[in-house]
Amino acid sequence: MNNESIGIVRITQHLVGALVLAVVFNAHAGYAAEKGRTGIMQTQNGPVKGLASEGVRRFLGIPFAAPPVANLRWRPPQQPSKWKNLKDTVKFGNACPQNQPLAGFAAVSGVTPK
Repeated sequence: MNNESIGIVRITQHLVGALVLAVVFNAHAGYAAEKGRTGIMQTQNGPVKGLASEGVRRFLGIPFAAPPVANLRWRPPQQPSKWKNLKDTVKFGNACPQNQPLAGFAAVSGVTPK
């Protein structure tokens, strides 16, 4: 075999190897999507597990701040508490009450209650 033929064989081997890896990784991603769940992901506050479908992973309802209650009321957001147990992040968190008219007495700025 001449040098050109050896080079073509090596390139072919690399391409076949890359194709095999792509198929294996794609099969793994497809398996996760078939089950509809992601793997466990570690955040700075604790582990989470979300939803997976059609190549998209969604982690819903991960707290971005501590709840604004008691002495945190009317204060800048504080870091959320850390957690050790797996947080199942498959649905959105509670909605902010300011998004809805409050019994006709208050509403979102610029919206007139009916």
